[in-house]
Amino acid sequence: TVEGHEAPRNASLIPSVRTLTDSKLGVDLCRGSALLEHYRGSLLQGYSAQG
Repeated sequence: TVEGHEAPRNASLIPSVRTLTDSKLGVDLCRGSALLEHYRGSLLQGYSAQG
């Protein structure tokens, strides 16, 4: 089948793609958590200023 012929090439591609995806995921997660902390901090400051 065509899939049988494609499998070896895909198998060699997968590790690099997975590493790329993992690194991008890691960056996005770090950026997301940093943004979350920033927003939470500003929100808390806003609440304390109102109170």
